[in-house]
Amino acid sequence: MRLYTLFGATGIVYLLVGFVALRVVWNLGEGPEAWAAVLEQLENPIYIAFHALALVSVVFVAVRFFRLFPKAQPAFIGPVVPPPRPILHAMLYAAWIGITVVLSAILAGVIF
Repeated sequence: MRLYTLFGATGIVYLLVGFVALRVVWNLGEGPEAWAAVLEQLENPIYIAFHALALVSVVFVAVRFFRLFPKAQPAFIGPVVPPPRPILHAMLYAAWIGITVVLSAILAGVIF
């Protein structure tokens, strides 16, 4: 029961992240001074802790999804049999880590 409640509580975290994103975008449209002010406010340790909580929430939901995903797959995909669950888990985690690394590199300005 705790895991279900915790899973549901992550929705509240996502709602709050959405409000923060709306506030940031709104300030971006207000001009350079407002943008600089909101960036300075986001350096507050409370915001940093909140974003760390949001990261933990995303990882929790992703891991839960990846555990349940192989169970929901059909026994056959056309004439092809899907790979065993451990291999499917490994493929999902590898794709997740790969996409995370590429997006982090793009956001950091390392590529593109």
